Amino acid sequence: MKRTVNEFLKQRTVTRPTVVDAETTVEKACQILARAGDGAILISKNGKVRGIFSERDLLKLYSELGERSFGHLLVSEVMSLNLVGVSPGYTLEQCLLIMSKMKVRHLPVIEEGSVIHLLSLTQIAEVLVEDKDFIIHELVKYISGSQVPPDQVPTPEPQRMEN
Repeated sequence: MKRTVNEFLKQRTVTRPTVVDAETTVEKACQILARAGDGAILISKNGKVRGIFSERDLLKLYSELGERSFGHLLVSEVMSLNLVGVSPGYTLEQCLLIMSKMKVRHLPVIEEGSVIHLLSLTQIAEVLVEDKDFIIHELVKYISGSQVPPDQVPTPEPQRMEN
């Protein structure tokens, strides 16, 4: 199933991505990032998206500066600048390939010059799993020659790791 970003957006309750001004401090951006729960926020300057600040950027910053305080830095000083966006017509598979090639976990979805959504790798993975479950269900029905309720298709349980 080649689902487009547009189809994905219509099937889900989505909100506009969180955007903060480039002059926001890293400390404030981290607070906003934690509340947003998306793993990344967009950074704008003069009303245009200029970059992205993600959990990965925060980890990189911490690894470079260690215990020293970096909360006073401006988010524009530490954001990722290699921002690549997609239109709603892209397929989720195309988005996944772009993310893999660019080594990013979030892609802005751009429509008519505005970012309408920040697509995450997690969202794509959820859709791919749903699609695979559907295909498995249909194959089980085909092979068995009967109707198998979706909740009776075997699903592997995650295994807990020992501490």
